[in-house]
Amino acid sequence: MIEADPTIRVRLLRSLGKSASQVASVLRNEFNLSTEEVASLLANDLAPYSAADIDLAIRGVYQPAVIPDTTKVSDEVTRNALSSFDSTTGRMTFSAKTPLLGTVEPGDVLVGEPSAAAPYGYLRKVTSIRKEQGSLVLETTQARLDEALQQGTLDAEGILQPSDLLGTEAKVPGVTFSAISAPSDTPQAASVIGDGYNFETAVDVTLEGSASGGGVTGSGKVRIQGYIRFNAGYDVGVGVETCAEIPPVCVDRFEARLGVDQYSRLQVDGQFDGTLNKEIKLATHYFKPVVFFIGPIPVVLVPVVDVVVGVNGDAHLKFSFTSTLTAQLALGAKWTDPDDGGKGWEDVSKKNGVQWTIPEASVDANMHLRAYGKGDAKLLLYGIAGPGFAARIGGGLDAQFPRRPLWRIFGYIGASVNFQVDLGGVLKLSEYSKTVLDEEFTILDAPNQAPRFSNVVTNIIQANVGTPVTLGPRSGFTGYFDCMDPEGEQITYTATSNINGPLNSLTVNFQTPGLRTITVTARDPVGASSSITLKVDVRNSLPIVSISAASATVPATVQYFVTATAYDPDTGAFLGCNSLNWRVISPDTLTLTGSGGTCGATVIFRQEGVRTLTVTATDPHGGQGTSSISVNVTPVPQNRPPVINYFSVQAFRGPFSHICPDPNYLCEAPNNAILFNGQAGDYYPPLYLYLSASDPEGAPITVQWFCKTGTQQAPVTWDYTYGYPSCNPIYSSVEPIKVYAIVSDGVNQVPSEVRTYTMLQRVN
Repeated sequence: MIEADPTIRVRLLRSLGKSASQVASVLRNEFNLSTEEVASLLANDLAPYSAADIDLAIRGVYQPAVIPDTTKVSDEVTRNALSSFDSTTGRMTFSAKTPLLGTVEPGDVLVGEPSAAAPYGYLRKVTSIRKEQGSLVLETTQARLDEALQQGTLDAEGILQPSDLLGTEAKVPGVTFSAISAPSDTPQAASVIGDGYNFETAVDVTLEGSASGGGVTGSGKVRIQGYIRFNAGYDVGVGVETCAEIPPVCVDRFEARLGVDQYSRLQVDGQFDGTLNKEIKLATHYFKPVVFFIGPIPVVLVPVVDVVVGVNGDAHLKFSFTSTLTAQLALGAKWTDPDDGGKGWEDVSKKNGVQWTIPEASVDANMHLRAYGKGDAKLLLYGIAGPGFAARIGGGLDAQFPRRPLWRIFGYIGASVNFQVDLGGVLKLSEYSKTVLDEEFTILDAPNQAPRFSNVVTNIIQANVGTPVTLGPRSGFTGYFDCMDPEGEQITYTATSNINGPLNSLTVNFQTPGLRTITVTARDPVGASSSITLKVDVRNSLPIVSISAASATVPATVQYFVTATAYDPDTGAFLGCNSLNWRVISPDTLTLTGSGGTCGATVIFRQEGVRTLTVTATDPHGGQGTSSISVNVTPVPQNRPPVINYFSVQAFRGPFSHICPDPNYLCEAPNNAILFNGQAGDYYPPLYLYLSASDPEGAPITVQWFCKTGTQQAPVTWDYTYGYPSCNPIYSSVEPIKVYAIVSDGVNQVPSEVRTYTMLQRVN
């Protein structure tokens, strides 16, 4: 049993894929919540609905719709009791008589959301009721919206997503379908529907003379290969009001639009003599029903999209061309009641933009032939009938020999809308059908043209000394420009640097830093050329040296432990210990001691006063960074201080980027290691601390451990499992974690080396 709690109810319905309108209807009917309460619940679910979806749902469910007593809205119990529904005969069989069904009489309108037996919902007028073998059988006919309500409006909109796709049916061999997300090889035009492209249909079909049937006259073969990508979004509006007619309810407004972002790339090859005028349906995409509400009345829209490839024109002998075109269309029509001051049917379509790339072509013929990709879409009300839209984009080739120009490549865009007289009985309006667009436009014609650059990066390109950089053309994730020859011929490139002179290739490994201007020239086989300039900033950032010690004061002749690191900004990594050069001034002495992967040294200062320790790091390209520390050296102690023989900091588990002898047991945590924060990091806290020391005078010694983040000290406790002091460092986004010890014989104090760690910030 699920508790009758609105938050839990929203979570359950959301997990079942219900729309915002469906959830809002349940919250109103079951919990009698206000619009503000419903909006808050929809916006604060674990998977919140968008503000636009919430607004549509509230406006639909909470509008003051007028519903006659003869309209019965199926509740969940009644929907679940429906065992079969034949939309052709209108027979509805219920396994049990629910309280709602007990109120239904002949002449009533029964309306319901999608269910297992009625996946597209239903809007039916009851003609008879009878019992049959323990079941309740309703004979029905299709009802109209203006029979189900007396006053109300429908506003519905959305974008078709891959998750909305129920299935795809391929209509011919050689067709594949996939859901995609803005492939990198697709032009990114200004979109009217979302970002990128969500759907792709690949095609490889062949037409063979008269064997292909209607639309093909002649002999030979024509092969069409490529793909059609698209996005689609919709909006539908319906208005119902009382009027002076019989019956006294009229539809005063109906409008529908379909936004289409479409990209078509088709390669046409053939040897043909004749005429072609044929469309081939490639695939039908069925999307899951979308439910909106007019008050309590559910209205079900079922999007269906057919993808079609077409070719028309005439061709003689051998030809080959590629048609690539991108278009954004908003197709639609609007009807308002002329008897109520309306305008009847109006075209509300818009062409938001058309773009293309320069196609490739070869021809040994006279021809005028175009190929296009087409999307036929319908918005079916209750899965029965609805407005239709068609968008065609593509291009073609017009060639004639001899002629100047020898050939012309053109783009083609066409679109149409079709609103039926009788939308499956759901609505009755006057018919409207219109060709919105039917255009051809020249893209390119002969003679020879120079190679063309595009998408050239104008910002300064960052590069590092000794690291190859590919200037272009683009391929995958490399390159800073695109270039193509209008005739499809081979392009050769040369490049010159204002510092290095001619370059051997467009992949360059600069060995010295500096800002360069690179001139890239592209030439076709005829010699036509074009050039661009690129700015390349080659950098060799100096290493950043850091020196750490537990104290800035030490008695002369006493051990002084120091650790150092060198960070290379160009590689984003620390340099190895062998890149460091340590230096003290005589008579001071220094011994490298690095332990556990840490770069360290032990210094004996033999002269009182302020003494200096310097560390210089050299990167692989000769860049040097230097850092120094000053140490206050006090007089030699009267009795000899303790001597630290061994120092170690180990982690509970790790590491994961550099394998240690046993990554499942305690493992040395070197300087600058990243500690695990619950999400990322190489070494798992807690840290285990070990130090071995002795006193030359035989005095008892004590060890005090410090596990500090800035000024915060983490507790150091004894771990009885492993037999070591242990600490869990405190996280800080700005302060490093430092671990060290101070050894004392009661008179003298000797600080150990310092291990420094970081911990990444967690991402919620």
